[in-house]
Amino acid sequence: MKIAYISYLGQEIVKRWAEWFAKRGHEVYLVLPAHTTKVQAEFKGVHIHKVNIQSYASKIFPFPTIWSGILPCRKVINEIKPDIVHGQNVIESGLPVVFSGDYPKIVSILGNEPFLELIVYRLLVKTVFWRVNAIHSFAENLTEKTISLGVNKPKIFTIRPCPDTK
Repeated sequence: MKIAYISYLGQEIVKRWAEWFAKRGHEVYLVLPAHTTKVQAEFKGVHIHKVNIQSYASKIFPFPTIWSGILPCRKVINEIKPDIVHGQNVIESGLPVVFSGDYPKIVSILGNEPFLELIVYRLLVKTVFWRVNAIHSFAENLTEKTISLGVNKPKIFTIRPCPDTK
């Protein structure tokens, strides 16, 4: 299976997931911004694609980090032709995942995305949640807040990265 991760942060959890799938024989691709340098050497068995998200068009729009990755990521994803596209953060990689093409799409809620109050972010989060096939949540409170935004419960999977204290 070909799995494409879009991550602008280069987080440790992305590294663990990507290497886990790569060890089991899957083709794993990681799409990162071109300015990340230290991450490339750390991933084993993962194909790294760096995209330039610092375009002129992204600088003229408000909130440039939201819009800047859509076209470069779409171009790379269409070259890869993955079976699944997984975005690691709703705000940074949500729109590149949504507009990546006709692939199954997953997005992970890593923190405060459902709790943002600024209208632009709320519209962005709702659009991403509406257009993806599955949502991975790290905590029950994130799942509950996502449901309160109008997302269907069967679309949300809560998988904690730590032990459950209950």
